[in-house]
Amino acid sequence: MKKSGFISMITLVLALALLCGMFVGCNSEKAFQLSEAQVEMEQYEEYTLTANKEGEIEWTSSDPRTVRVEDGKLTSLKLGNATITATLGEEVATCEVTVKVSSKGRAITVDQEEVTIAIGGTQKINAQLKENGTPITGAELVWTSDNPTAVSVDGSGTLTGVASGTATITISTTYKGQALAKEVKASCIDDRHEAAELGFVSANADGTLTAYNGDVTALGFAEGTQVMEWVSTTEAGSAIWIKNADAGNYDRLVLDIVLTEGSERDIAVHNAGEETIGCGGVIGTHVSSVLYYDEDGMIAESIEPNTVYTLVVDLRKGGQDSADNGIMLRVPATAYLANGELSSNEYYLSNYEHQVPAEPITAGLYIAKLEVDPAGTPYSELGGKETEGDYAGMYKVACMADIWGGRLGVANSEMLGYQGQAALHVKYREYDYYGFDIVFNGSVPDLTIWTGGYAIFVRSTGVAAEGGNDLKPEDISIYDEDGVNVVGQALEAGKRYTFKIRIQKDNTDNAAFGIGVPGTEDNYFYIGQPYFLKNN
Repeated sequence: MKKSGFISMITLVLALALLCGMFVGCNSEKAFQLSEAQVEMEQYEEYTLTANKEGEIEWTSSDPRTVRVEDGKLTSLKLGNATITATLGEEVATCEVTVKVSSKGRAITVDQEEVTIAIGGTQKINAQLKENGTPITGAELVWTSDNPTAVSVDGSGTLTGVASGTATITISTTYKGQALAKEVKASCIDDRHEAAELGFVSANADGTLTAYNGDVTALGFAEGTQVMEWVSTTEAGSAIWIKNADAGNYDRLVLDIVLTEGSERDIAVHNAGEETIGCGGVIGTHVSSVLYYDEDGMIAESIEPNTVYTLVVDLRKGGQDSADNGIMLRVPATAYLANGELSSNEYYLSNYEHQVPAEPITAGLYIAKLEVDPAGTPYSELGGKETEGDYAGMYKVACMADIWGGRLGVANSEMLGYQGQAALHVKYREYDYYGFDIVFNGSVPDLTIWTGGYAIFVRSTGVAAEGGNDLKPEDISIYDEDGVNVVGQALEAGKRYTFKIRIQKDNTDNAAFGIGVPGTEDNYFYIGQPYFLKNN
């Protein structure tokens, strides 16, 4: 009996102990844990950690430059290690993250990397973010233009041409922490043009303008070309005008012309109030707004009868006195016109293979006395510059008793030095031409012009080269006030002339250049408007 009672007691104690253990287990808290204690990620990927408890959990990264965390979402940024810590009240849980090299290749691709748009035109660029060549859906692309005044872009990738110019269009995105971008080069051009023959009208009753029904090929035009015959019947001449209400949008007038007799001096071009007679050239240190081209697209120095030339007028250089642009035959003559067109400058440059004259370099230039005295005084800008009147900006200079001691030339601050020194020797040979305007007050003397040690004599009887050398047509041009090249003719007092002199580069040992103007001490001249000119 005693043994049985003892066993029953033990059983009761065990039962109570077990029951007590069960109650204790029911009342205890689980440990705060994350779904992963260790994570290995490739660079630029995402992974989400979860916790076994709910509440306001604070997430932090020991190195957010390596791994960023937000509400448990991990973003791997660079190679390395970081510890992610989750804090819930007094409880803390961590996860060790290792970032390794990515096996994925991502890039933004576009269907066009260079785009040309006309003013007012649009162009859609298609872009995609791809991973290992497969498009990624849902990636947000951001479109920006660094020059929206030329080419703008909207949020869908549609480009709009606003004005002439270039822009870089950037497509960017950030995907899984990786910043990606792609650039597209965009150009906006002004390609406006309009056939001008319908705008030709006679300006007066001294000439007639009618359709030509003869053999156009005999005139030098291609078969099928629509040609207008222009007949000027009086000594006063006649004119035709280009009438176009939208002419202000255009930069160039282009026109093929044939004269049956006469020369370029029989033609005057009116360009918005500016008149140019003959072939264009350097006028007042500016490349003329009127040029003629031969069949090879080269600038013509003169016009021969019964030959097709292309007349090109730069409408942008006209004055503001008149809106009319036209051509005048100054003598009784017949001309044939074809292929007339008004165009923007960009359209002209893109569609015509004509020689383009370079703009002169004028900034910072002045007229200087080139020789130095025995002590080696550096030459400098002449004094006596006029400030008003017809000769404003020009130097009033007495004629020189000794042209070797008073030679004048074009210079700037970079060319200051001593005669024959490298600064002068090298600098002026960077250019192809130099020139200036000159007006003689009294009788015109015989001039001597040097260019690289090569002398050109300008006399009343014509021009000649030193030592009997051959004088090439491009060596010297002298334009009168009408833009006509009068080289070889006697110059007149009181008239303004623009000299254009080719810089000789074959004589590398002699840097001499400039102009000598001999005469008596009481005689003087005006000189100014210096320029250098490059062929490009």
